[in-house]
Amino acid sequence: MSALRVDGLLLEVLDAFAEARLRPIVLKGPAIASWLYDGVGERLYVDCDLLVAPEAGPRAESVLRHHGFRPVQHGLLGAAHSWRRGDDCVDLHTSLAGLGVAPAVAWARLSHGTATIPIGGGAAEVEVLGEPARALHLALHVAHHDDATTKPRRDLERGLQLLPRETWAAAAALAAELRAGAAFTTGLRRVSGGRELLAELGVAEESAPLTTLLERGAPPTALGIAQLAATRSARHLPAALARAAFPTPGYMRRSWPGAERGPVALGAAYARRLTYLARHLPAGLSAWRAARRT
Repeated sequence: MSALRVDGLLLEVLDAFAEARLRPIVLKGPAIASWLYDGVGERLYVDCDLLVAPEAGPRAESVLRHHGFRPVQHGLLGAAHSWRRGDDCVDLHTSLAGLGVAPAVAWARLSHGTATIPIGGGAAEVEVLGEPARALHLALHVAHHDDATTKPRRDLERGLQLLPRETWAAAAALAAELRAGAAFTTGLRRVSGGRELLAELGVAEESAPLTTLLERGAPPTALGIAQLAATRSARHLPAALARAAFPTPGYMRRSWPGAERGPVALGAAYARRLTYLARHLPAGLSAWRAARRT
C-alpha cells in the first residue's frame, strides 16, 4: 500500500513537471523495486527521488511549491534537496552524491541511454537511469550511508547477485568517467562479494575523505568539514557555512530536543548548536585531516 501511495504521488508530480516541460528521471524507489525484486511490496519505498538537469532545478522547485510542497533541510549539503507536503516527500536531485564532475556534466552523461519502466500497475511509463548508471547508483548509495542503513546494502548485494558482469564493468567505466571511483569502490567493498567483483574487473580500490569518515563512524563535525571542503565554487562557500551554523528552523525543530516549543526555545537551540560546534570542531578537524592523509 505504501508503494502504491508513492506511485500515485510520483504520477502527480511527473504530470506537473510534464506541464512545465521538465524532464525528470526517477531514481531508486520503483526504479530499483521493479528491476531487482520480484513480488509487489518486496522492496518498500516511501518517497520519490527525481533527477533533473541542473539548470531546470529552480523551475522544478517552483512547480513543487505551486503544488504545496515546502523545502526541508536534512543535512548540510548534498546533491539532493527534500520537499514535503504533509506525509508526501520528494527528493529533488541535480546530481548524485559521490560524483566528482560538475552537475551539468553528470546530467549530460546520465540522461543519455535511459530506460523506461511501468508504474502504478501499468498506468504510466516513467524514465529511469540506464542499467550501468543504476548499478553505479547502488554503490554510491551505500558509500554515503552508515552501516546501520540496511536497505541500500541489501539493494547492492542483490544487484551483485543478479546483474551480469558486463553491467558492472560498464558501471565501473562510468564511475571512472564521472570521477566517482572513490564512492563506487567504497560502496562495493562494504558489502559481501564487492571486493571480489572489483578484483575480477581489475578496478583499484579508492578512497575519499568523506567516504573514509563514513566508514570510520567519524564525528558529525568531521563530516561537515568534508562536505564543506568538497564545495566546488568559492562563491558557494559563504552560503554553505551559514547553512552549517544556522540550519533552517524546521531542521532545528526536528533535530534539537525542545526547539519545537516556541521562538525562545528555538533561539536557545541555536545557541546550544553553536556551542556544540565550537566544542567538537577540533576533534572533527583532526579526524578530517587523518582521512585526507589516508
